Amino acid sequence: TIDVPQSPSLYQYLNLGEFEKAYKVACLGVTEGDWRDLAITALTRLRLDISRKAFIRIRDVGYIELLERIELSKQDPECNENIIKADILAFQGKYNEAAKVYNRANQARKAVEMYLDLRDWKAAQEIVESLQDGKEQKYNGMSMTDLLKRQAEWLVDVNDYKAAADMYWGAREYETAISILGENKWLDELANKMRKLDKLKRRELTMAAQFFEKHKAHSYAKETYMKIEDVESLMDLHIKLEKWGDAFALAKSHPQYAKRIFLPYAQWLAMNDKFEQAQRAFQEAGRPDQSLFLLQQLIHNAITENRYQDAGYYYWLLAQEHLKMACEEQKKKAEGKGLGNREGRLLKRFLDFSSKADIYYAFNSIFDSETQPFTTLSPQEIFDTSLFLLRSLSAQGYEVPYGVSLTYCLYALAKQCRELRAFKLARKAFKRLSDLRLPALWRRSVELDNLMIRTTQFADKEELFCPRCGSANPLLSDDKLSNCVVCGHKFMYSFISFETLPLVEFKLTNDLTDEKAEILMKEVPVIGDVGRADEGIEFTDDGEAQTLQIGEGSAEPETGGGGGGGAAAAAA
Repeated sequence: TIDVPQSPSLYQYLNLGEFEKAYKVACLGVTEGDWRDLAITALTRLRLDISRKAFIRIRDVGYIELLERIELSKQDPECNENIIKADILAFQGKYNEAAKVYNRANQARKAVEMYLDLRDWKAAQEIVESLQDGKEQKYNGMSMTDLLKRQAEWLVDVNDYKAAADMYWGAREYETAISILGENKWLDELANKMRKLDKLKRRELTMAAQFFEKHKAHSYAKETYMKIEDVESLMDLHIKLEKWGDAFALAKSHPQYAKRIFLPYAQWLAMNDKFEQAQRAFQEAGRPDQSLFLLQQLIHNAITENRYQDAGYYYWLLAQEHLKMACEEQKKKAEGKGLGNREGRLLKRFLDFSSKADIYYAFNSIFDSETQPFTTLSPQEIFDTSLFLLRSLSAQGYEVPYGVSLTYCLYALAKQCRELRAFKLARKAFKRLSDLRLPALWRRSVELDNLMIRTTQFADKEELFCPRCGSANPLLSDDKLSNCVVCGHKFMYSFISFETLPLVEFKLTNDLTDEKAEILMKEVPVIGDVGRADEGIEFTDDGEAQTLQIGEGSAEPETGGGGGGGAAAAAA
């Protein structure tokens, strides 16, 4: 037998579109490839009967099932040839061509379904976004938006959240998409979508801005709030993320929000150890109570950490605050708005805090001299500082401040007394030390020094002379601790070395101006029984005291530390 190839005849009939004759030729004998070409060509031309026979001949089950679905779909009155052709193209893997044919047949939903099955999210999203708002096409009661939602839910179930967010965005479920992107910290993708979103979508944009704020993406949150022109939320953003430069710049253009800055700014300053700036900010915020509370906390921390110089400084600031409030209360009283005796209470606190500031400042030197291996203070400076502290702390009714130790002061004084030959004072210091509980390291040294000091004379090399009356005063008196035992003059101290200064306090008469007083103090007085009577000034020297009388009246010398009105007296 001779095999005669029938393929040329087959393809001639295919080109002419005569599929029945082509099928008869194929039955005479052609290759499997020729049968496949015949089946696919017939399928493309919608000759489903010829195509079915050819696919059965080569046993291609996939195409046979496709033909069955096509035959079922042809029963639908809405079905047309374009939909069938698109199904065929999709089955053959020609997806882009199939999508175009679906669109020509007004069946974009099928194109979306095809891309969703292929998990080609971008292509499906492009088709949905190409539709006009409010003109969604529906097929069997389901819109394409519903299809995208369904696919997005499936993506969430398989933990593909980024693709799910894109699907929800394509379905215009903006809030769900924003929530997914925000919770997963995909802030760059979220920011890109916010830039495309219309500014009228305030709810969605606000939601995105809150996610940016939550994850401290200040620039993205600022951009979003500015897009919707929400100045109040923008100010809160700057404050929450501590962008103080931006906050103050915004306050300049919107002064109504300026007061909202100072209190959180002050708290931030306090947390970052910028206490003086924090205090001023509390004042500007109208919260002096917070300013005072901050200082009290700083004082307590400084004392607990043995930073007594800092504690003294904070007490000085606290005293200045109370003095300022007392002045304000005085103004209110003048205007008839004052409350009771609040001014007096504030002044009393001012004096108390000022005294404590001095004590802590001085005690810092004593504490360092006893606890540090080296000190820059001379023995005389330690001696004078200890005396100042003991005179201040031993005042009648005065409670020793928290953290200040009398033991340290007495021990430092006793150690220097031997070198400065203040033996009488040393005995007194050791006697008081014996009544106190001493550290174990000090006890033996104190007991030995106490025995040694008993071998010395019962006298001090120097005594304290009053600059007003010239009387000799004991270095440490039992009753008038910081005042002269004769005239009651209050001693003044240098806060560099704490030595007593030769200063006398006096007060001017009410009718004498400060300028005139300065001129008079710069003049050299004329010594004699009669002074400058024409100006109401008289200077006398009776051999025991020199008296300067300013103003009318007798030249009887003042014995107090300064009067409240009439003559002023000075003794030197």
